[in-house]
Amino acid sequence: MYLKKLSTALDLSFTFKFLGLFAVLYYFHLFYWGLTTPDGTVYSSFLDLHFNYINWWTSLIVHTAKAASATLGLVTEIKGLKTLQTNNGSWVNVNFACLGFGVLSFWFAFVWASRVGLRKMMMWTLAGLIGFFVLNSIRICVLLYALHQNWQVNRFMDHHETFNVITYLFIFLLIYLFSRVPDQKVKSV
Repeated sequence: MYLKKLSTALDLSFTFKFLGLFAVLYYFHLFYWGLTTPDGTVYSSFLDLHFNYINWWTSLIVHTAKAASATLGLVTEIKGLKTLQTNNGSWVNVNFACLGFGVLSFWFAFVWASRVGLRKMMMWTLAGLIGFFVLNSIRICVLLYALHQNWQVNRFMDHHETFNVITYLFIFLLIYLFSRVPDQKVKSV
């Protein structure tokens, strides 16, 4: 009886799918990171060399932040895979925790657990991926610019917290828009 009332108040099917998908995606990224990190307990050089999407994502963010930094007049160079450095020595190192896989896992799980058509699911998955990529690239660019300009550091909130707040506001906006856009069904002929 109680479960039936709870089921009518909440969409338990969505909730369980969402939580399950989120856990699988989130922990898969951590597991895969361990597989593709040479210092990891279990390392696969094959996956690291040929299918390291974590390095691809890192490189994409760093190169985009480099291009965006150039529009602000910064002369930068990429050191290694993860470090973007200005000519005055200021630098930003993009680590695994900076890549946003937790937020992406949340968004993907939300979209994939929803009862929508494949087209809407793919469109919103891609929109979230691009949106988070742009936000992250801008964050790296702004952080590098702030370091280069010697901006005063806020002692009460660091850039990770600020980025998290902005990212979750973006998620809420995406969820709102996602729920407002109707799912277009394909008409049969």
